[in-house]
Amino acid sequence: MAQQGEAQVTFPVLPDNAPIYANVVLVNQLPDGVLLDFGFVDPLLIRREAQSNEGETLTVEATSSVRLAVGTQVARQLLIQLETVLDASSNIQENKDADA
Repeated sequence: MAQQGEAQVTFPVLPDNAPIYANVVLVNQLPDGVLLDFGFVDPLLIRREAQSNEGETLTVEATSSVRLAVGTQVARQLLIQLETVLDASSNIQENKDADA
């Protein structure tokens, strides 16, 4: 939602701009923003390692997908947008469960 003094931004959908899948993220603070490291960890690897190292703390290495540095304002906007989308998604799921 654009407020007074803000611009509406759109991104064109390009056929060669496929999304990158990540199932793990690490967030670190920078002096003027945050560093987001997105990656992928094979769930089967975690299960196999957990079975062979029962009772021990697991350390698994993620394959890096994207490293993204963003300023504080963009990080705050990302947080707001994520909360909005996740809240809406949660409400949709609750409605589906209630109808079932």
